[in-house]
Amino acid sequence: MSGRSNIMQVVRFGLLCIFAAVMLFPMVWIVSGSLKPLEQVFLIPVKWIPDPIQWRNYPEAWTSENFTRNLMNSLIVLFAQVGIQVFFPSLAGYGFAKHNFPGKEIMFVIILGMSLLPLQIIMIPLFVIVKQLGWINTYPGLILPISVNAFAVFFMRQFITSIPTEYIDAARVDGSGELNIFFQIVVPMVKPALVTLALLAALASWDEFLWPLIVISDQDLATLPLGISYLKSLYQAPAHWLLAVSVVMATPLLLIFLFAQQRIIESAAQTGIKG
Repeated sequence: MSGRSNIMQVVRFGLLCIFAAVMLFPMVWIVSGSLKPLEQVFLIPVKWIPDPIQWRNYPEAWTSENFTRNLMNSLIVLFAQVGIQVFFPSLAGYGFAKHNFPGKEIMFVIILGMSLLPLQIIMIPLFVIVKQLGWINTYPGLILPISVNAFAVFFMRQFITSIPTEYIDAARVDGSGELNIFFQIVVPMVKPALVTLALLAALASWDEFLWPLIVISDQDLATLPLGISYLKSLYQAPAHWLLAVSVVMATPLLLIFLFAQQRIIESAAQTGIKG
């Protein structure tokens, strides 16, 4: 049995190595290509080590477009959407988890149904509403329509359900208002979930391309993903520049995931403690 167990561990390790190599292949190719001269990017067979290594690809690519402005726009959108995504879904989750009101179950089912609708289905009516509000080419139009999603409400509701109701009842007996209970009792007890929700919102905001493409035509309001698309159309796809900017854009996401993956996994698992 011991020998069979060792063989299974070796096979499992080998499969994991293969899967890791498959997943890392595009990332390694992008980083390698970002440091190559243009004529070496698409060589077959692939030349993994650039010769010569061109570090200047990064500053040249960054200054070829208004990427500093694009970066600031992405950061503005990210912080605004993260703040909205953390506050309103957690407040709604608290209401669904710890309050009883008419139509509660029906409303929650509707919210769950909304979580199944991708942006591609609702983007036309959403765009019409944004246009009627006069939010085309504005920060409100870029930020607000996709700031809150149904999954965030479900996520926070599941997490807050695990908080003992006795704490909340004791605070009500002491005369605390609902907002006071929420901020002083609920929020400190769901910090891991709030951090996870903030990280997921940051990842989604940083990487969002479709909605900014729809509502933004002013390049001064373009986010980084849009800036990359402008670079491609303006310079007929200089591959080494595109790869360099892509590496810069992907680095924050990679760092966030590496430092927060355990917290995300634990918080996501904890949402299943109680229904």
